[in-house]
Amino acid sequence: MVPLRETCRLAGLPDEALRLHRQALEPAPRLGNRYEEALAHEGIAAVLEETDPAGAAQHRAAGQAVLRDLTRWT
Repeated sequence: MVPLRETCRLAGLPDEALRLHRQALEPAPRLGNRYEEALAHEGIAAVLEETDPAGAAQHRAAGQAVLRDLTRWT
C-alpha cells in the first residue's frame, strides 16, 4: 500500500495520497503496527508540506516519536 500512496503523491494527486495515508494510519495503532503508523505519519507530512507546514511538522514529529520508541526496543 505504501507504493500506491507515494505514487499518488508523486503523480500530483495529493488528495488521494492523503486519503490513503490517513486510511492506513487509522487502524495501525489499534492493530499494534507501529511501523505502519510511523510510515503513514511521514507520508501525511510529505503531502502536507506545501499547503500546511504546521500540520506536516506535527505528523513528522509523531512519526519520529514512533520510530524512536521502536528503536528503543532493538
